[in-house]
Amino acid sequence: MRSETPSADSSPSAGSLDAAREITEAFGTPRFAQVYLAFRNGLRADSTLRDEYAQLKQRVSETTADDREAYTKAKFGWVLATVDRLDREAG
Repeated sequence: MRSETPSADSSPSAGSLDAAREITEAFGTPRFAQVYLAFRNGLRADSTLRDEYAQLKQRVSETTADDREAYTKAKFGWVLATVDRLDREAG
């Protein structure tokens, strides 16, 4: 069952704004920062989502060994679908 009560860490804060600035500087677009932070905050707020992501990472690491690029690509579809869902839910 999904946790519906966000933790204190999932609300915007000065730390989140600093993180958004750092991400934007690193990747160049505010939208990327928004997406990254939505994903991070979703993981923080939802223990079921966190568990699903941990399981995915474990499965993927078993098949990608030391290939970091393959590891990242193998998670991409799940991450993208999750971000899309979080974005729709946020409204």
